[in-house]
Amino acid sequence: PQAAQAPPPNVLTPAPTQSNVTVTVQAPNDGATVTSDKPTIRAQFSGNVDPNTIRVALDGVDVTNQTTRYANGIVYAPSSPLQQMVHRVVVAATDSNGLRFRHAWTFTSGAGAAAAPVALTITAPANGSNVPGTFTVSGRTTPGAQIHLVAGGVATFGGIFQFNTGSTSGDTTADANGNFSHQLNLGAPSGSQIGLTVTSTNRGTGESQQKQLQLRAQ
Repeated sequence: PQAAQAPPPNVLTPAPTQSNVTVTVQAPNDGATVTSDKPTIRAQFSGNVDPNTIRVALDGVDVTNQTTRYANGIVYAPSSPLQQMVHRVVVAATDSNGLRFRHAWTFTSGAGAAAAPVALTITAPANGSNVPGTFTVSGRTTPGAQIHLVAGGVATFGGIFQFNTGSTSGDTTADANGNFSHQLNLGAPSGSQIGLTVTSTNRGTGESQQKQLQLRAQ
């Protein structure tokens, strides 16, 4: 008689240890060379991470506290000129499943003639004003500049904003006269404090300018 076959062993699939979150948008691009010595450094994530766990390093120096952080991205506008060299950016965080996420890229800054500074004026809403759940941000900047906006509830004002929950972001482009307008839908509870970060980036040079407003939900 044929011998009985032993049952196949149970195969256990190991739990993932690395997040599947990726970076869908980054600036400057990996390996890019930009004229600006104060370029916008930005990363947009494919999924949500815990903003409390985000860490950002530039050339090995922790710049987290100078970076606007939110659930699906970061934006950093250097306050002082960077050296003309190859720079390395590292962004690390923990995603909503508790898995670690890490992304790194390099770029070269300050190549060629010095980049002209980017002008940025926010015309609406006024700093310190009350805003409805859906409000429009308008302003003037360098013609054709890329505008990135992030808004969210904050516990306290002062310093760079970290938006933990319920934040929103958007992108638009300034017209030929430098005017821009973009609507944000935040829906924050009435009376809550809102932080707004607006970053303008010259498309040709990568030069950045950033403004922050302190608002309150109606």
